[in-house]
Amino acid sequence: MYHKELLTSFLQWKLADMPRVRTKFTVVAIEICEPNELPALQHTSKLIASHLRNTDYLFATEEPLRFIAVLMHTGFLEAEYLFQRIYTDFQTSSQVQLTAGMTEVVYSTTTCEDILGAISVALTLAQDKGPFQLRAVPVATLPDVSSIKVSIIEDSPIAQSIITNMLENLTMPHMEFQIRSFHDGASFAESDWHHSGHTQLIFLSDILPQRDGIEVLRDLRSMPNASKYIVIMLGSRNTEHMTIYSMEHGADYYIAKPFSIKLLEAKVKRLLERLN
Repeated sequence: MYHKELLTSFLQWKLADMPRVRTKFTVVAIEICEPNELPALQHTSKLIASHLRNTDYLFATEEPLRFIAVLMHTGFLEAEYLFQRIYTDFQTSSQVQLTAGMTEVVYSTTTCEDILGAISVALTLAQDKGPFQLRAVPVATLPDVSSIKVSIIEDSPIAQSIITNMLENLTMPHMEFQIRSFHDGASFAESDWHHSGHTQLIFLSDILPQRDGIEVLRDLRSMPNASKYIVIMLGSRNTEHMTIYSMEHGADYYIAKPFSIKLLEAKVKRLLERLN
C-alpha cells in the first residue's frame, strides 16, 4: 500500500501521461463501515490488495478507515466485477464491512480535484445505502484535444495549397493539425518531422523529384511503429493496377489526380472520425 502523500502526485503523473498512452483508469474510494472497534487495517488493506492486479495501486488516506484504489486500464464495468469479488471475499472471510464509490477517468483534462470530488460524492451515495455497496459518479470534463501531424509531400504548390486549406477548414471536434509541406521525397526523408510518437497523416504524391512516392512509402513501412503513418497516395494514373500496386506497398488510400476536393475531404473526415 502506498503512502497517502503520494496520491496527488501519482494522479497528476497519470493524467499527464494519458495523451500518450491513451488509456482510461478508475479511481475508487473504499471505506470500512461503522466498526465496533478499530479493525486490523493492515490485514484489511492486504485483503483488498490481494484482489488487485500488478498494474493497480492502493493508497492510504487522511481518513484512517478509508483507502483509495487506482485501477489502470479499467472502466466502470470491470471495476464493478472486481468489487463483487472483493465483497464476496470479505463477507466470507472477514468481519469487516466495506462500501465504495468510484469514478472513471477518460480525459487528461480531468484534474485531481475533479477525481477526488467525484469519488467523495460516490462514496457518500454508497454509505447511504449501507455496507457492500458500490456507487459511480462520472467526472464532467472536456475531451482531450488530439494532435495530428500532417505531411503533404507534393511538388505542386497548388496541390499543397488545396490540401492545406481543406484541412484548415475541416471541422473536427477535439482535434488539431500540425501541417508541414515538402516539395520532394528526399526533403521529407531527411527531416525529423516524422520522427515522433504522434499519429501522422501523410499525403504522398507518387511522382516526385529526387525520390518517388513508392520509395518514401517503403521507407515509412519499414520503420518501427509503422502503423502510426496513415498514407493517402495521390496518384498520377487512375488505373486499377496503380491502385493495387500502391496499396500493396503500404498506402492506406489511393486517389487519382486530378482529384475531387470534396471526395478527398470526405475520405479524410471519415478516417479521422475513426481515429477519434
